[in-house]
Amino acid sequence: MMMLIDSSSDDGYVFGLRENTVNKVQKGQPKINVKINNSNVDILIDTGSSINVIDESTFENIKCKPKLSHADTKVFAYGSDKNLKLMGKFHATIETDHKITTAPVYVMKGRYGNLLCYDTSVDLSIVPVISSVADKHEILCNKYSDVFNGIGKLKDEKVKIHIDGSVKPVIQPHRRIPFHIRKQVEAELEKLEKQDINKKKKRWMDQHLGCPR
Repeated sequence: MMMLIDSSSDDGYVFGLRENTVNKVQKGQPKINVKINNSNVDILIDTGSSINVIDESTFENIKCKPKLSHADTKVFAYGSDKNLKLMGKFHATIETDHKITTAPVYVMKGRYGNLLCYDTSVDLSIVPVISSVADKHEILCNKYSDVFNGIGKLKDEKVKIHIDGSVKPVIQPHRRIPFHIRKQVEAELEKLEKQDINKKKKRWMDQHLGCPR
């Protein structure tokens, strides 16, 4: 079950929670034992979740029970317009055998199980930082900005295209452009002319095949 979270200040998503299925984790789903405020908690790692969630039963078993603050966030089951009830939230200390961090934890009324969100999983080094590839790409683009700008047109060089002179040129029949994309095709042709990729001719010799992307 996917949960949609709606808030005036913070939107997010929670995946994997089902009522009364706290002990029915499907095979292959990543589960880990962490300490929340010094109490052992079995929790499901969910990189699609944007908030940490524990259910009412887990909260009652926390030794150093914190005071809950009001949570404006509304949580909906996927495909439902009825929000699930939150008891509140608290700022928790969450730790594994190797790392420790602090993060907000939402407490849900009922027995839904527990979820550890992506950000907290990264802070605890449970999952790798997915954005590292994108960061490396951005660094390279900034470092070599002179080759990553513009179209990449080769200037001051003449290219010879080798063709078989014995082959007779053939003009293919015109391919009609669907009416509903004609404006987009015209706009794209104008764009290519402005970028000096295409040059306008009195008569087009090649076919146009408009494929929306």
